Amino acid sequence: MRLVGGRIRQSPAIDCVYRGKQIGFAHCPSCRGSVRLKVFECDVHGACTVGRSVPGIRCCSECDDYAYAAGSRALYRRERRVGAMYVWPRPSRCDVLLVMPHSAGDHWIHRYAPAARAALRAAGLSVVAVHGPNRLPALEPVLALCQPRVVFNHAAMLGTDSVKALSDRGLRVVTLVHSCLADLARMQSLVSRLPEYERYSVVATPSHRIAKLTGWVHIPNPVPLLRERQRHRQADQLNVGILCRPAVVKNIVPQALAACRAGHKVVLLSGCDHIASWLRHAGADVKVAPRMPWFRLMRWIRGLDVVMMVSHEESFGYVAVESALQGVPVIVSTAMGWGPFQCEPHADEQMVRLLGLIAARYDEAARACLQAARALAARQNAGFARAVSQLARTAS
Repeated sequence: MRLVGGRIRQSPAIDCVYRGKQIGFAHCPSCRGSVRLKVFECDVHGACTVGRSVPGIRCCSECDDYAYAAGSRALYRRERRVGAMYVWPRPSRCDVLLVMPHSAGDHWIHRYAPAARAALRAAGLSVVAVHGPNRLPALEPVLALCQPRVVFNHAAMLGTDSVKALSDRGLRVVTLVHSCLADLARMQSLVSRLPEYERYSVVATPSHRIAKLTGWVHIPNPVPLLRERQRHRQADQLNVGILCRPAVVKNIVPQALAACRAGHKVVLLSGCDHIASWLRHAGADVKVAPRMPWFRLMRWIRGLDVVMMVSHEESFGYVAVESALQGVPVIVSTAMGWGPFQCEPHADEQMVRLLGLIAARYDEAARACLQAARALAARQNAGFARAVSQLARTAS
């Protein structure tokens, strides 16, 4: 749907991020059995149809968990000088409005927004997410349609003038600081504006450690709903994925060398080509995955046997949690503080030993990681819902 001249109009159908491959057919109940509808896998509901509902099977056209598989074809779009604006789901009255960075739209619109919607729905709060606008004039159409009580200003997307204007209207504004913590230049720019943000909004962070150091409000990251996949390892040699950006703090080279010493294959994310070239020169069996959006990455992870995220520094580690929720064993650093397989970043021998333990008892390792990830997701979503509910109560 699009907002054209103040009206919402239909746009072409789009794929849902949670919809998988076709798994069968179902007879249409209103066509006397003469028409069969395709049934697809669904990471949230198990199975779904497109266009028409069937008893016992959810339909994408009526599903509140529908999330886009392509950000460039959203349900709501309005071109502005400041860029394109996308909103999920259909713009309507809501309690919480999430304003997200346009540059990271794939990550936020597919991962954070559906997880936040599911967590807050259990608390009786409605959510609408928008990514693209970085000034208040571009956000006005959404504010008029949604009339929220709480506005989340992710990564200080809105400037201090816009935050002040929203605060003057009686809205509770939350400036959430997360992605800019890894960027020194953006962090320095934010620090210079912090007094004004703290005056007109609640400054929050998903990092418990940063919240203790700064005194900001701690709002945990919500975890998206992902359905467990039944997986069985085919060979003794594991496909080990090291899924992180190329940075020194991510400790990629020691992890890759430890996996190769254990006799396993290594897969790196796109952007790590120079690291892969050096590792191949050292005799390692390394591949580099093609660049892909988040929803394809989640499906691609199912083809891995183990995921390693033994970093020196990790704010939360979404990929590790999402991998474990899909039945893939994960090895994480002790700094992340969860999971049965934790390792120090400099302990190469411990990495080799943990990989050997997972290879020997793969099914048990996958179940243990799945249980730990489910417990972590429950804590994160409950903490997120509790923190946002408190903000919504104080705003009303």
